Amino acid sequence: MRVKSIISTTVIFVPVALGLTPQPTNPERSMQCSRRDSINSILRVAFAVPLTPLISPYIVNAQDGAVDKFAYESRNRNKNKDALVRDDIWYFSGSLPPRKFDPSNLPPGPKWNAWGMCTSDSSTGNSCTYVSLKQKIPAYSKNAFTISLGTREYIELGERLKSIIASSITVSPKEISELLQYVNPGKDKSFPSPAIDSQLKMVLLSTSLLTSPNYTGPPFELLIARFYINELNFATKEIADALNKMDIERAYRAWEFGRDSWNSYFIIINKAIVPKVGDKFDLIA
Repeated sequence: MRVKSIISTTVIFVPVALGLTPQPTNPERSMQCSRRDSINSILRVAFAVPLTPLISPYIVNAQDGAVDKFAYESRNRNKNKDALVRDDIWYFSGSLPPRKFDPSNLPPGPKWNAWGMCTSDSSTGNSCTYVSLKQKIPAYSKNAFTISLGTREYIELGERLKSIIASSITVSPKEISELLQYVNPGKDKSFPSPAIDSQLKMVLLSTSLLTSPNYTGPPFELLIARFYINELNFATKEIADALNKMDIERAYRAWEFGRDSWNSYFIIINKAIVPKVGDKFDLIA
């Protein structure tokens, strides 16, 4: 009965309904028996969706055959070895969310949990995914400010990169050094920049806002939120690498990718933020 409940709950979160692209698992990973593999096996039985081949690191334009080296969403993720958080929706299920998450694709929630049928209320929502204000408010108060500060600095970085491209001037080493401070990882005893520090806070906030004690299955919205945090983490690393090579166009294209990832995260997390918790996060234009 317990397994049946979990599978029934999982069916509600079909990847196609979320706008996810099914991807196959790596053969090397399938040889290992782990918690991830157990969950993944349930997902595959419930989803019953045919898998498509992994996309190459660069995507080819179907019209002219040109290679788009900035198609970061199609890169090889290398089993999430370099991700900030390994356990995201791609790692567990092999499903790849779109670059820009569509809020209309968010599911209404499960109908069953391990204890029976879920109930729905206009004020509290789905009982199986209900998270109390007692859990939400402290997490928001601890992490929201840093996340908002990181967003503001990330916007400022984008504006500076765009201005440099528009002016067509040769950027100086001094300016490169200033730009690198926006994506400073905090090595050599220095503090990380707000745009970098906020990423860990985004993990902590989403865990508290989206994890319900009433739901025994994996919280899919949390796994998807983590996916976009990992995408943002990749983007900031790509920006730093591009700036070190004085490639402003590449840095800006990576910034755009990070903006889409940040906005996708906010779309998911804002759903869990009510006025008593705090203000919803503004998307980056």
